[in-house]
Amino acid sequence: MNFTPPVFDLTTVYWFFVLFLRAASFIFTAPIIGSRNVPVTVKAGLSLAIAIVVYPVIPHSYFGQVPENLPTLAMIVIREVIIGMAIGYGARLVFDGVQFGAQYVAFMMGLGIANVLDPQSEAQMPIIAQMEGVIAFILFIAIGGHLWFISAFHDSYYIIPTGGFKLVSGAWVLYLMKMVGRLFVIAMKVNAPIWAALLFTQVCMGIVARMIPQINIFIVGFPLQIAIGFFVLAFSLNVLATVLERYFYQLHKDIFLIMRLMAG
Repeated sequence: MNFTPPVFDLTTVYWFFVLFLRAASFIFTAPIIGSRNVPVTVKAGLSLAIAIVVYPVIPHSYFGQVPENLPTLAMIVIREVIIGMAIGYGARLVFDGVQFGAQYVAFMMGLGIANVLDPQSEAQMPIIAQMEGVIAFILFIAIGGHLWFISAFHDSYYIIPTGGFKLVSGAWVLYLMKMVGRLFVIAMKVNAPIWAALLFTQVCMGIVARMIPQINIFIVGFPLQIAIGFFVLAFSLNVLATVLERYFYQLHKDIFLIMRLMAG
């Protein structure tokens, strides 16, 4: 039996190049794996692996023809990068919302100065925000969220073939801005029980301080707020998981809607 090696002509190289470019843009902006703490070689290797796996199952007609000049190729490269970044960045919004709300919780508990390095944003993050971010990531993996976005990347070529992205269409930008605005809603809903408990605690401490001035409310208040914060956090994990699961499912639909808006 004779083995016929694959033919790597210019068209085949171009098809694989645009596929790898979209995959790399997605991986480099995706949550967790897209953080600066992950080596570039790992991201590039994962992008290459996804491109190798997806390439045989996508009809080559969706990759289009090789551009005839350099400006056309540059426009295609820009479009592919924007599509990949939109998918990856959209996946980050729920995680950013969780950590944003948890930062305020940490300040209310008095743990604002207890910071650790967040590998995703390469910034100092309160330990509460880091913990809720890890919980969100575990839940995301548990419900198969990582498979959703690999599927979304695969289906993106059926929705937006190479060169099919309408740069002049601003509908997808407006919807992405709407998703960014939803970040604050996620932050509030996920941490609402803790916010309410800590706010009620601070009001009670203010009343006690006015009624009994002899009590040093700062010495009593700091450990009390930390204890109540962790107590409510432990008993509100079910609420956290329920809200996050709903928004993860919504995020899956939003990504496909953004891609359809990109296709015009």
